Amino acid sequence: MHHRIRSTLPWSSVASECTNVLGPKGFGGVQVSPPQEHVVLPGQNYPWWQDYQPVSYQLVSRRGDRAAFAAMVQTWHGAGVKVYVDAVVNHTAGGASTGPGSAGSIYTHYSYPTVPYGYDDIRSWTDRWEVQNCELVDLADLKTESASVRGNLANLNNLANSMLLSSAQAVAFVDNHDTQRNGRARLTYKDGATQVSCGNGWVCEHRWRTTANLVGFRNAVAGTGVSNWWSNGSSQIAFGRDAKGYVVFNRDGGPLTRTFQTSLPAGTYCDIANGDVNGTTCTGAAYIVSSSGQFTATVPAGGMLALHIGAQMSGGGSGCGTVAVSFAVDAQTVWGENIFVVGNRPELGNWNTSSGVALSAATYPIWRGTVQLPPDVTFEYKYIKKNESGYVIWETGANRVHSTTGSCTVTFNDVWRS
Repeated sequence: MHHRIRSTLPWSSVASECTNVLGPKGFGGVQVSPPQEHVVLPGQNYPWWQDYQPVSYQLVSRRGDRAAFAAMVQTWHGAGVKVYVDAVVNHTAGGASTGPGSAGSIYTHYSYPTVPYGYDDIRSWTDRWEVQNCELVDLADLKTESASVRGNLANLNNLANSMLLSSAQAVAFVDNHDTQRNGRARLTYKDGATQVSCGNGWVCEHRWRTTANLVGFRNAVAGTGVSNWWSNGSSQIAFGRDAKGYVVFNRDGGPLTRTFQTSLPAGTYCDIANGDVNGTTCTGAAYIVSSSGQFTATVPAGGMLALHIGAQMSGGGSGCGTVAVSFAVDAQTVWGENIFVVGNRPELGNWNTSSGVALSAATYPIWRGTVQLPPDVTFEYKYIKKNESGYVIWETGANRVHSTTGSCTVTFNDVWRS
């Protein structure tokens, strides 16, 4: 399973965001708006839905052209982030717009550069024939009575069959551009601007702590089951994910104060829903889990808290001043590439690829290195490839999570994830 966000940012902006934010935070993939040529509506402040009214299948949109799209995909893959492309193949633009499109194509309603389209709007949603044969809100749909259209649809169906995903790879939306309309929330799109950044008119929901840090929570608890369920029978719940994490949600109108039972190891944990891990400290609240797995907290009205082993600051007790952590990763490289390990601690560069720990190729293809870390801490890390010009490729997948509890030396034997 991958964490996915939907983006309407320009391709160049998304590429930078993947390298600097999404990859290090552990996001698995990004879904982008349709990249084909679409209507351009400056009179309506370039609304988000113009991307969903195509006029041709040229890869030129207000996000960028084919080359920019290809460069973005390459950058994402280098950051360990997959690409999911939204596509519109059954209909084109409505009658309210006229050309040219985002690639300069001239068109009119029912006359487009690529394929023929039919007409007549759906008027009765209880009429099966109308729903199957008429238009959705004036959007000209494929003229399926045309032999050439049916031939292309057959080709498209063959393509779809070859692209079927397993249930583990399929996308399940929690929220999307349809549910965020009509004042409920805003998309990451601002007035048709083509070069902007987070905090400069864009709503970057993926940077919100409760989004980005909960991705880290999911990565830390992956593969575990639900445990220690508690509910007040109404609007307050709490549950664990075995010995890896614990969350509390309070949708009540007042605060929730309670001693919670978890399966977490004893120690001090950062509440990553309300703060960040900053080296060996928390920028927000921290909670002490006892040897019996209990902690006491007050969660405000409409609030939550989240603890996981990747945000454990102390606990256990190894009796060591420091722990010698050895990394060994099986990784194939090309001439000029080297392997580094980076992570969420100062000793591992705090996710800064310029400050990562260089590993030795003396036992190639096994790259090795040792770092001294404090005892009784849990940390996250990933491997990167970096060439002589400084170009960085992140391994794919979730952040790796380990701890230094219980021993003065520890070795992690890993395999590069491509």
